[in-house]
Amino acid sequence: MSRRGGLQVKLDSFSYNVVMKTLELLETRYNYKISENTKKEIAEAVLKQMDSLIEK
Repeated sequence: MSRRGGLQVKLDSFSYNVVMKTLELLETRYNYKISENTKKEIAEAVLKQMDSLIEK
């Protein structure tokens, strides 16, 4: 298992919070119904793609 630096942990936390806030807004403003399982899957997918998103 590789060790992750503090900056990576902060980026992951920030990204997770952005994903969750986005999903919350979709639910409250646009009446989307998003299951907890789907939220978790979306957050995991974004976190897995963080490196490629930052490089763009």
